[in-house]
Amino acid sequence: MKQFVTSVYKSIFQRKQLYKLNRFIFWLSSIGVGMPTDGNDVRKSDESFLKMVLRSSANPTVLDIGANVGNYASQVMQISPKAQVFAFEPHPKTFKQLEATANKTGFAAFNLACSDQPGTLQLFDYADNDGSEHASLYKEVIEKVWSSNSNTWDVSVITVDHFIEENNLSKVDLLKVDTEGSELRVLLGAKQSIDSGIISAIQFEFNAMNVVTRVYFRDFYDLLPMYDFYRMSPGGLLPLGPYQAFVYEQFVLQNIVALRKPPK
Repeated sequence: MKQFVTSVYKSIFQRKQLYKLNRFIFWLSSIGVGMPTDGNDVRKSDESFLKMVLRSSANPTVLDIGANVGNYASQVMQISPKAQVFAFEPHPKTFKQLEATANKTGFAAFNLACSDQPGTLQLFDYADNDGSEHASLYKEVIEKVWSSNSNTWDVSVITVDHFIEENNLSKVDLLKVDTEGSELRVLLGAKQSIDSGIISAIQFEFNAMNVVTRVYFRDFYDLLPMYDFYRMSPGGLLPLGPYQAFVYEQFVLQNIVALRKPPK
C-alpha cells in the first residue's frame, strides 16, 4: 500500500512546477510530526507532558537548566505543588527576575550555568537586548543564528552530577534542559547520574542552534541508550522509534523527551 501511494504521489507531484506546493506540504507535515511553529504549541506541549510525567510521584524532583525568568518552573509548581524544583539561570539580569519568581512561587533558584565541566565560561546575549531568552554559551547563536551583535558575561558553571551529589538527590523525576545550543554539554555533565538510572525523564530542545554547535541528534541518541525518544506535541508524545537520520536530524524548533526504558 505504501509503495502504491508513493508511486501515485510521484506521478502527480514530482514536477518542477509543483515545487512550491511540495514545500508547503512538507512544512505542514512538519507540524503534524511535532515541530511546532509558535509559542502556543510549545506551551500546550509542555503542559500536556508535565501533567503526564509529574503524576508518577507525590513529590517529584525537577531540575530546570536554563530556567530564564521561571515560567517553566512555575508551571511545574502549579501542576504539582509539592514538587522540589531547582532552577538554574546564569544570566545575572535574568536571574534577578527568576529569583523573584522563585521566592513568590516556592522553588529554589541558582545563578549558575551547567555544562560538562565546572569553572567559568562566557555567556553571550544581544548587545541591544541584554537579558533575553536566547542567551547562549555560544557566540554563534547570537551572531549567526540571530544575526545580531553580542554582549558578553562571565558566568559560573557547575555540572548536574556535582549538584545531585552535593544535594544528596536519590532521584530526579525530570531533567529539563533549554540552554540555546549547549544541551549536549549539560547532559555530558549529568552522565554519571544518567548511567546510574536516577533520572527518569529528560526534556531538551533540538533546533537550529545545533547547526552552529555542530551537534547532531545522533550524539544524544548514543549518549542515552537506555532511553526512548519522543517529540512533544500539544496532543501528546510522538515516538521517534529506531534512529533514522531523516526522522531525527531536523534542525528546526522542537522539544524532545527521553524517557528511561523500563528494566527488562
